[in-house]
Amino acid sequence: MASEDQLTIVAERQDDLAGFAHTVLDADPQWGALLDNLHVRYNLKRHGVGRALMAETAAALVECRPVSPLYLWVLQQNVAAQAFYNAVGGTVVEEEPARHIPGGGTARVYRVAWPDPHLLLS
Repeated sequence: MASEDQLTIVAERQDDLAGFAHTVLDADPQWGALLDNLHVRYNLKRHGVGRALMAETAAALVECRPVSPLYLWVLQQNVAAQAFYNAVGGTVVEEEPARHIPGGGTARVYRVAWPDPHLLLS
């Protein structure tokens, strides 16, 4: 699903929701499109769903914004997500020590970026 400024990719397995990726286009003049939410059902993690969602997100982004980079924010304590983003070519490019998070409070976060989302297609 896409609108002028957002993309949502849904993954299904056996007619059931396996995960989704939601991206906000043109979110940042320097860093490009924000992968705002990537979620894979717990029992399907490490089965290629996240990698497929990243590739589909990159394909859709390249189609509608051919030169846009891609980035996301990940919590410092979410080391599993950091390892996944590293495995699919993401690079930590920035750290924010105290970002407000939904539900209240603050947390240290890292900006992970893909200057060339074409690399996610392979």
